[in-house]
Amino acid sequence: METRRKPRVSGFTLVELLVAVVIILVLFTLLLPARHSGEKQRRVKCLANLKRLGEAIRLYTEDNLGRCPADANEASLIGSMRLLNGRLSSAESLFCPSTSWGRALRTSDLTKLTTNNVSYSYVPNQIWKRGSPNAIIALDWISSTAAGTKWPSNSNHRTAGGNVLFNDGRVEWKNVLPLALLDKDGKETVLSP
Repeated sequence: METRRKPRVSGFTLVELLVAVVIILVLFTLLLPARHSGEKQRRVKCLANLKRLGEAIRLYTEDNLGRCPADANEASLIGSMRLLNGRLSSAESLFCPSTSWGRALRTSDLTKLTTNNVSYSYVPNQIWKRGSPNAIIALDWISSTAAGTKWPSNSNHRTAGGNVLFNDGRVEWKNVLPLALLDKDGKETVLSP
């Protein structure tokens, strides 16, 4: 006599379902840090960009009595950055890798700069290293000049904070704007793309 096997009903048993859920959770847990590390890497690249910008500004000030680049009395962001031509090795350094708009300019010719390939704000009319070491020279894109301001949600990193280049050449991550953005005369000002 032949015994007939019951046909298996398609579907998962409770154990199989639990195993599948555990595998998915393990994979998700492994991939989550990688996603956050990408933003951390972009923050580090952004920090390095601002360090390079600080070095280019320092070189500029050596030839200009300590004055940071400002293309006119009413300075413009693009005009001021173009003054660094020959001192900044690549225009790409003026573009934060976390910026969601525009694109990096892959050239050393700063005469081709536009507001679409600069993603940092700049405080013009500063005296390099003669003013307060905490004075801010450049930073991730921001439109406010008031101390304590949070970076907008559409800023470079789209998170709470941004990189800041100080007058003594250091660059630090700050969750809020640590100081008002002041020029050498104490006037609140910022040039932003």
